[in-house]
Amino acid sequence: MVLDSIKALEAKIENINKLPELNKTSMSNAAIGTATADGAIYVAKAIFAPKTLPATKGDVEALKLEIQNLKFLLRAKSAN
Repeated sequence: MVLDSIKALEAKIENINKLPELNKTSMSNAAIGTATADGAIYVAKAIFAPKTLPATKGDVEALKLEIQNLKFLLRAKSAN
């Protein structure tokens, strides 16, 4: 019984050793390629469709300032 278990474990270890290893060079090339593609897409959107990009902190601050200016104008107009 113990001998059978040892043989089964040895067979499993042998099967694991036969599995192909991960190629680290291929993985890094894929990561670099993905990052490059994402960057190219971002640049293309910035050039051809800038209104589809997410708002930045500066955009939010500009909107806040415009809203404050509109509130000021509405208060000034309603006071007259």
